[in-house]
Amino acid sequence: MLVFYVYQRKWRYLWLLSLSLLIVEGLYISEIYSLRKQERFYIFHQNKKNILGLQTNKQFTFITTDSLLLKPFEGLLIQDNLKQVNFKTTIKNYYNVFHKSIFIIDSTAVYNIEELNSVDYLVLMNSPQVNLERVVDKLKPKYIIADGSNYY
Repeated sequence: MLVFYVYQRKWRYLWLLSLSLLIVEGLYISEIYSLRKQERFYIFHQNKKNILGLQTNKQFTFITTDSLLLKPFEGLLIQDNLKQVNFKTTIKNYYNVFHKSIFIIDSTAVYNIEELNSVDYLVLMNSPQVNLERVVDKLKPKYIIADGSNYY
């Protein structure tokens, strides 16, 4: 539209250019707003380490047993324009996040919990010594995730 306006000097091209710029700017602002309202659960892949992350609005919570591992993830905090960062040093076996159930089996290999019939995500950490077929039959997970702390 700018090129048409420069060559033909018609005001309708200038109006169309300004209208298209307003539309693009409105879409950009709505996209930024929707990204800030997004809720996410992260399972970071670190060799021989366990790092989980939970983002709600402008707050991020790192869940790990070793807080020294968090230096490489500072770029994530700047990129998502987060205001508050929390740290937790204990990883639980069960999380119910955003109406999704996340069950974690670690090296203790405890998965026989009577209340659980099915889970959405099954996370394997620290090379659990379990029969995976039995675990899948009992918990019926939709997805199975193995993080970086597992043996190859």
